[in-house]
Amino acid sequence: MLKKYAYTTQNGREYEMSVTWNPDIKLTEAIFPIEFKFADRVTGKLEKLPPEIATFAIGDPAETIGERVQMHYDGDKDAMFVDYIETAIRRATDYVERGH
Repeated sequence: MLKKYAYTTQNGREYEMSVTWNPDIKLTEAIFPIEFKFADRVTGKLEKLPPEIATFAIGDPAETIGERVQMHYDGDKDAMFVDYIETAIRRATDYVERGH
């Protein structure tokens, strides 16, 4: 799934943030990857992101996504998506705010 957001930094830089993830991820997987791109809204130039931000991976190799959904989200996979995506967005926007 792809979602795009307008994002303006505290110092006024404007970006289009693209967030991509797989809503059909198998519950037997352990890691949930979320990919980011930030494009300058004036120039269209992509911000160079380090690999750990460009592809943000959340999870625990010791437990599957299905186990995590049952134990921490009362079986609600969409609630896990919201939690994970909001966490990843905070991490990515924090990186961009620092001006790297």
